[in-house]
Amino acid sequence: MNDRLGEAAERALSVPVSSVNILVVDDNPANRTAFESLLQPLGYSVFLAASGQEALLLASRYRFAVVLLDVRMPEMDGLETATYLRRKPFCRTTPIVFMSAHPETALDVSRSSLEGPTGYIFSPVDSEILVWKVKNCVDLFLRIERVDFRAAYLWHAAEQFQKCLASSKAEPELRESGARLAKAVEGLKEVLAERSGPSVD
Repeated sequence: MNDRLGEAAERALSVPVSSVNILVVDDNPANRTAFESLLQPLGYSVFLAASGQEALLLASRYRFAVVLLDVRMPEMDGLETATYLRRKPFCRTTPIVFMSAHPETALDVSRSSLEGPTGYIFSPVDSEILVWKVKNCVDLFLRIERVDFRAAYLWHAAEQFQKCLASSKAEPELRESGARLAKAVEGLKEVLAERSGPSVD
């Protein structure tokens, strides 16, 4: 019985690959089509944006595992777009992989004050390298999602435990254990809230 309950909880805490969203931002229609045809067979949901403005609108509605972002775009370039994306609650720690055929843009990206995980790919993009980077970002995203789900599960259990302690004549040792658990849960909340994630290079 306990094994079945454990398996059910594990399934509830899992994240299906089909729920993973990828954002491609490129003003070149041919590039957007190529990226879509390359990434969709992996089972991800691929969103396409032709400009920085379109990317920001999508980022306000969806959470992305990774953003593939062209550096050289008219009106709002990739670096400016990335800066605004970082202000979106869903994109604060989303890996952003910049793409450009111009070598000098890599230096521009490295000199930027952009926070959070970033990467860079030179165009024309090697499909194997792109898929490898995207899969690494997705793996990181799924691991973080599983941690968040388990943390939420833990918080709920801790809250229920505290309610039980408050409504019963628990032994002092049990109440002390409950207090330590509550403190540990609060510490976990702080760590997860401050998490920024590593570079995706």
